[in-house]
Order: sequence, then structure tokens, then C-alpha cells
Amino acid sequence: MSRVGVLALAAVVAGGTVAQAQTAERGPLSWSFEEGAERQYEYSWGLNVAQSIEGPQAMPLGGLELTVSWIMNQKITGVSAEGVASIEATVTSIKGSQEMKAPMGMPGPPPEEFDSKGKKGGGVLASLGEAVGKTLSFKIDRAGKVTEVSGGAAIQEAIQEAAQANPQMGGGMGGMGGGMGGGMGGPGAMGLGLLLAAFSDTTLESTLDVLNNVLPDSGTAASGESWSREVVERLDMGELKFLAKYKHDGTSDGETKISFRPESDPSFERKESDDPRAAQMRAMLGEQKVTRTDATGVATFGAGELVDSEVKQEIDIEMDLPPMLQMQFGEQAKDMKMGIGYELVLRYAQASGDAAPAAPAADSADF
Repeated sequence: MSRVGVLALAAVVAGGTVAQAQTAERGPLSWSFEEGAERQYEYSWGLNVAQSIEGPQAMPLGGLELTVSWIMNQKITGVSAEGVASIEATVTSIKGSQEMKAPMGMPGPPPEEFDSKGKKGGGVLASLGEAVGKTLSFKIDRAGKVTEVSGGAAIQEAIQEAAQANPQMGGGMGGMGGGMGGGMGGPGAMGLGLLLAAFSDTTLESTLDVLNNVLPDSGTAASGESWSREVVERLDMGELKFLAKYKHDGTSDGETKISFRPESDPSFERKESDDPRAAQMRAMLGEQKVTRTDATGVATFGAGELVDSEVKQEIDIEMDLPPMLQMQFGEQAKDMKMGIGYELVLRYAQASGDAAPAAPAADSADF
């Protein structure tokens, strides 16, 4: 064999050896549960709503930014033979904020905030404090799939009762309607009405699942490897569905980075709801057409448990102008549409005391 041939053969053999080594570098990537173990996590839900008029006289109509986050002391109360853990999560502190952005640079109401630690803030959002001391329960398997969430409805009810007893409510919960006109109860009540959606058992089950269910069913993966899973998230507005592609972005200091994006355009379907707030919102907004959806996420996993996870979802909707704006623009209204952009940011992270670690960096989009 010629010298060139020997070198070529050596390269092939060496390449095969490297490939085998890379294959052998698959590591464990699954939850590890121990009955009685406790861990604190912070769950965050942030919604940014922006409204605008689209057409010959395009203009912004303002928007609303809402956030709520709470720290839970999570205890594993049991582990099944199949490796599914039962969790009880008691809320130890909660905070929330809202800021309404008035249309066309007009002055809006002052921002509101509340933090149960030190009783910072007040107003309508102070009713969020009713969540402290209450317990959620759910089950989670070794891949992170979350099921059987309960306890959220009781928190919703307690917050709503406290809010309705607050004189600042001014008549009840509100919704997002015609050009940010402020639904029943004014801007404070309107924001709280939307924040309550974060506590429903259905919403919590789907959001906790999309944040936790990021691991391969096989329980192992190598750097650069990817896997796919259908994601169905049930939001207050409807159902967001897509096939997600997850990727192992490498391990450093015992922690593995995972990122994901949809393999195809997410679909969004409005769903009927028994929640009167959702029904009120549908009646006010009328028929809607979804024009764009997107979702991205990053997570960190290490030592058999999730360190942190963040998911951002965007939904753009187009609809006819509400009656109030049709009257304002007259004949021109037939060529105009109203656009609503929703950005929902979810986060779930280990917390030490009352502080959560920094958000994971979304530094990999190479799929």
C-alpha cells in the first residue's frame, strides 16, 4: 500500500475512533427524585400586550405590561414505581406589577406594584398576597412532563374575593378592549383580571410542562444531539401547538444547556372557556385572525434537576376595529384593522431564599 493510502486509512480509522468516543460521551439527562426532598423554585409569568391601528392611518394604541412571580417551597411527597414524583408546592412569597401605556404618548395611570415581602405596594394588586401560604400540587416524570396540577383555582378564588372587597376595584374585573379604553373596574382591575389567568390549573399545568418537559425520553443525550416533542400550551386566549426541536448545547461544570425552537410554524386556535373573564374578552374583541406565532426557549439542567428554564411566546392578531373606533374613523374604518401583539415570557428557576439565579443565555440557535 502506498504511503498516501496508509495515511488515508489511518485517517478513516482515527475518524471512526473519534465518532465512537463522541457516541460514548452520552450522559444522563433525567430528573432524579427522592421522597422527602425539598427545593425552592421561582415561577414567573410576564405578559406584554401592544395594540395598534393598521392601515392608511396606522398608529399605536398603547398597551399593557403585566408580571407576577412567586416562590414555592416544593416537597416530593412520593415517587411511583414508574418514577413519577408527586409534588406539593407552597407559596412563600409573591410579587406583581402592571404598567399601562396610553395611546399616542398620552399620559397614562401610574405603574402599580406589590411585593408580599415587606408588604411593598398596594392597590388592587395587594390582593395577590392571598396566594401566600397556599399550596399547589402536581406530578412530574423523569423527562419533566407535568400533569395533574391542582390548587390554582383556590388561589384564583382567594385573590378575586380579596380584590372585589377592595374599593379601588370600582365594579369588577376588566378585560382588554377597544383601544385600551379600560374595561370594567378601571386599569388596576383590568390588569389583575389578566394576571388571574396565570393561576388557573389549566394554565399552570401547560406552562409548568413547557418549562420542565425539555429532556429526552431516553434519559440520555450527547452534546449536539437533538430530539423532538409536540408542545400543546393551553393559554387563557386559546391553544398554542407546535412540534419543538430540543438541542443539547453542551455541558460545563456539571450543568447542561438545552435550547429549543419550533420545527414548523406554531398554530394557534382560540378555545371556548368557562372563565367569565375570557368570555368577556372574546365578546369585546370579536372575530380575530392570527397573523404570526413564534416560540423559543432555553434551559439549564444539572445534578438530576432543572436549574432554570425560560420560554418566550409571541402571538400577533388582526381584527376589525371595535365599534367605538369605527365611529371615530367613519368611512375610513373599512380600510383599517386593529392589531394586537401578545408576548408571554415564562420562567422557572431554582431560588435561594427570595432570589432566583440569572436567566440562562440564549446563545445557541444552531439547529
